[in-house]
Amino acid sequence: MRYRLGFSSNKDSSSVYIECSIRKPGVKHPVREIIKRFGKKKDLLAKDPAALQKIQEEVDRMNLNCEGRKLLSTPTSLELLSKDLSELLQRQTLDPSAVFCTRSAGYLILRRLYDELKLDAKFDYIATKGSFKYDLAEIAKELILLRILAPSSKRRSSIEGPERYLGMEFDNLNQIYKALDVLCANKSDIIRYWNRQISKLVPDRDTSICLYDITTYAFESTDQDALRDFGYSKDKKFNEVQVVMGLATDKQGLPLDYGLYRGNQAEGATMVPFVSELKKKFNVKSFTVVADRGLNSQANIDALIKLGDNYVLASKIRGASSDIQREVLSEEGRVPIQKVSEDGEILDFGWYKEIQLNGPISYESPEYVFEDGDKEKEKQLEKNLNHTKTKSGKYVNSQLKRRLIVTWTDARARKDRKDRERLIKKAQELVGKPSKIKTSFKRGGRSFILLDMDLETARINESLIAAQEQFDGIHVIETSLSSPASEVVRIYKNLWRIEDSFRHLKSTFEARPVYLRLPDHVRGHFLICFLALCVHRYLEYKLRANNTPATTDGIIRGLNRATISLINPTSGIEFYGTAGFDSTVRNIMNLVGLTPPNTYEDPSALRKKMRLYTSVKDLFSSTTISLEN
Repeated sequence: MRYRLGFSSNKDSSSVYIECSIRKPGVKHPVREIIKRFGKKKDLLAKDPAALQKIQEEVDRMNLNCEGRKLLSTPTSLELLSKDLSELLQRQTLDPSAVFCTRSAGYLILRRLYDELKLDAKFDYIATKGSFKYDLAEIAKELILLRILAPSSKRRSSIEGPERYLGMEFDNLNQIYKALDVLCANKSDIIRYWNRQISKLVPDRDTSICLYDITTYAFESTDQDALRDFGYSKDKKFNEVQVVMGLATDKQGLPLDYGLYRGNQAEGATMVPFVSELKKKFNVKSFTVVADRGLNSQANIDALIKLGDNYVLASKIRGASSDIQREVLSEEGRVPIQKVSEDGEILDFGWYKEIQLNGPISYESPEYVFEDGDKEKEKQLEKNLNHTKTKSGKYVNSQLKRRLIVTWTDARARKDRKDRERLIKKAQELVGKPSKIKTSFKRGGRSFILLDMDLETARINESLIAAQEQFDGIHVIETSLSSPASEVVRIYKNLWRIEDSFRHLKSTFEARPVYLRLPDHVRGHFLICFLALCVHRYLEYKLRANNTPATTDGIIRGLNRATISLINPTSGIEFYGTAGFDSTVRNIMNLVGLTPPNTYEDPSALRKKMRLYTSVKDLFSSTTISLEN
């Protein structure tokens, strides 16, 4: 279709219009159609002698736009597109406002999933209630989604986010910091709202099991305050201040809640208060708490039982009493087990046994800590536990019925042996060079070294090696459940989900090191990281439910590589090129109601496929404007 300047006759009184020829269904020859009328020729020239020239220029622009659409529909490769576009540009002057711009579509896609959770409604309510004059919902959304796509400091996010992601318009840094203060003040309400929303979207969610673990997050700083402090670092960053974070997820790995504690806080004191508060938030009578051996203590187990909860905890066999060790090593009661492939091949073998213990226990009076440091809550918890203490109050006396499930597998035995041999080799190297042995040498390979008076007496501790060899391949789980041993082991094995969440918080979402100083800013930062984990876990759940699972790295890599390019070389020509929409991204788009785009798209079609309320070009323009501001 081509447009042309038309006249009704050769007379000066003829009418002037723009026409074209089109084909209509059932008509074999082209039919003329008038597109636009301008009036009589003599009247137009009387008002403006250059009127006909201006109308012809309009016709030329319409034809250029038509050629642009033709380019959009006909190219079969990028090379042909470049050739056709070059020929087009050679016949005209490039518009000074021409735009060739590329942005990632990852934010637009992930935003659709985020909207399913309706978190904006909660943030809008908080902003209205607290008279927050900035757009809290938009700031929070961009912080959360950018933490998934390209985590960095708040300053860098405010600058680089809009440069990279289509549809992102960060406000200035001061507004972000103020938003962190508001988020910190409303943490409990926000997490309660998240759990309410996800329970609607995941009807089969199982919150009867609470997976709990704790870790540390370092700062690139040595400045202590009410939150940041020196303590035992799980990342071996002992020369930097840190905070301690406790995290709970459900059986499927969907986050439940988290607590943030001072950097020198001992992990064992956090679990019972955390679980107690979590039960209030969910209005449940009991949880089955699943945790690793670091949280297994007589004090914690006794408290959980008294509060009506069950537990499944890993147990330290090498630090157990001699009576328990003898029971574990005894062959009596062992039941053989095998791991077999679908074709009958034996992949692993071993045994399991159960040990029942029942008797009095005594432990030091525990200290409990709540995230908000509320002393009244501590007193109420102590009242609910109703511990029987010694006259001095230093110890608690109680009665505890314990069930141990002991497993041994050949695969674990080989791993334990290999790990110890690596440490022994390191110890032998240190014995050969005593000057490298430091005073605090009881960790890693140094734990296998014996010293008398000086470094020259250093030697390998053969008795310790022999003692450890007895327990190669043995793993012990302690539980209050009466379920079959195989079921208890399956419940415990879900603990990998929370360990995986910590790994992604630290590495993928780069929650540490923390580049913030004020306590409320730090707490707001960790709430953003927690919500980013929530959104990402919900996406993984949806992909699994759709039988299109994907790895965390695959999801984030795919979303970042999915790009949309604006091609606007001159007035009248605007279309888009897309790239990087791999199978994972297409699966995500289908899940959230978007249509994966073709390689080349016109503005209207792309807008519909991405379900945008504004033109695609405006998103590119708004990005540029936000950068100038």
